[in-house]
Amino acid sequence: MKTIILIIPRLIACHLFFHLAATVYVFSQGDNRDGHLNQLPKLDSVTFSSQDSAIVNTEKRWLDYLESGDTISAINQLNQLSALYCNRVNYDKSYDGYWKALLLADKIGEESTKADSYNGLAILYSLYERRDEALKYYLLALDVNKKLIGHNQLDSTVLMDNYFLLAIHYRYDLNVPVARAYLDSCTMVLPGTSLDGTLVKAEYAYLQIQEEKFESSEKTLLAAEPIIEKEVPRYLVILYTLMGDLYKGWQKYHESEYYYQTALHKADKYKRHLNYVPDIYEKLSELYSLMNKPTLAYENLIRANAINTTLYSSRSPNNRYLLEIKDDFRLEKEKQEKLANAQRLALLEQEESIWLLKFTILVVTIIFLLITGFIIFRYWRSKHKSERRMLEQKQKMEAQKSREILHMKNKELTESALQLIEKDELLSELKDSLKTISKNLESKEITKLVKKIALDSNNNWKEFESRFIDVNQEFYDRLKSQYPNLSQYDLKVCALLKLNFTGKEMARLLGISPESAHTSRYRLRKKLGIGRDKSLADFIAEI
Repeated sequence: MKTIILIIPRLIACHLFFHLAATVYVFSQGDNRDGHLNQLPKLDSVTFSSQDSAIVNTEKRWLDYLESGDTISAINQLNQLSALYCNRVNYDKSYDGYWKALLLADKIGEESTKADSYNGLAILYSLYERRDEALKYYLLALDVNKKLIGHNQLDSTVLMDNYFLLAIHYRYDLNVPVARAYLDSCTMVLPGTSLDGTLVKAEYAYLQIQEEKFESSEKTLLAAEPIIEKEVPRYLVILYTLMGDLYKGWQKYHESEYYYQTALHKADKYKRHLNYVPDIYEKLSELYSLMNKPTLAYENLIRANAINTTLYSSRSPNNRYLLEIKDDFRLEKEKQEKLANAQRLALLEQEESIWLLKFTILVVTIIFLLITGFIIFRYWRSKHKSERRMLEQKQKMEAQKSREILHMKNKELTESALQLIEKDELLSELKDSLKTISKNLESKEITKLVKKIALDSNNNWKEFESRFIDVNQEFYDRLKSQYPNLSQYDLKVCALLKLNFTGKEMARLLGISPESAHTSRYRLRKKLGIGRDKSLADFIAEI
């Protein structure tokens, strides 16, 4: 439940004759009451102030919160400020403040502060006897709090405010059963504090006054005295007024006069609950009439009318419709604000449409650029792949062509080498035949011819090697790089193996026996580290 300090200004703001049931005040009883009453000074005037430190401080806090951007705290302070204005009978500012708080709450979507604003407006409507309007706002406040409780945003104890105000509303309408039912609801949600329970009991006691159960009412109110005096001493204005009503109804007129006069003293002292001052004067006027003191009755009635006319002109007959005028102003203001909001909404919708169009164009442009970029990327990628395939194919063709050329050259080289071998073999046979003939004929000419026929295998090899290196330079370089321990003879054998020479052909070209050629192949296999399971010719061909 909110603190009781916040409940009190809303309750006391209502200028209702019986709207006094929220609290009580009791004096310490003694035998010298009448003597104390005689010591009470006459009140010819009461000093009023529509502004004090509480209003100044609250107004500063609400502006500070608003400036800092803490809108919820600003709304709470504005509700408190409006309650203070109502308490000081500045209903104009109070009314504007509550509606301003509601508009701010609607603007930010804040529901928790609306109940205070609705209750405050209900009190203002009660002041002008607009009972239906007041009830409507009391019920709106109750509905707001119930919804917040249903969403676990508030504790159920806050409903005591709503039930308590509704109890007072129905009690003022003399609907005691409904008022008592709402008080019963209060007891079900009481937070357990002594002050809260005291206020509810005090309202029960006021209902007992209307039922003429004076002794029971007095007992309850006297028991509440120390709590009220300790917690909210400024509330003594209402307390004394309530006690005056009790004793007037009980026909204890001197006690009633004492409490009414003391209530005026407390209003002047605390500058609070000033809206009760003209009521108290009216009550005193009635009381003096009952006591057969017409002069005092007339004086107090004059004071009440003077205060109503000067300070509370909103109650005077000429200004009874101030709130109605304010309502018209508020409705017109709301109409203008709705129109402005509709225009802003239309502008926002137009801006949203323009923004949506721009966004759509941007999205379409981005998608178009992405698609175009993707197409270009695919094109260049395809072109690159095509060019790479063509280049690879060209390289393969060139490599194939190089291999074919190399193969042809090696074939020519092989044929040339074989021709040299055949030539040497032919010359060797011819030389042998001539030697045989020269022995039989002993011809010097034949001997000279035999000597001219010279077989030089070294020259044949040098010619072959020179042509082989020209054709297979890379093979020779790789072979020397991978196997630097090979001798020149080993290189010759490798060259012949590269050309697929048989052992017999190698022997004939190198001028050695086939057995020696076989031995050379065996030694080369060991130097190259090749096992018997792999062909030496195939190994050489792969280098």
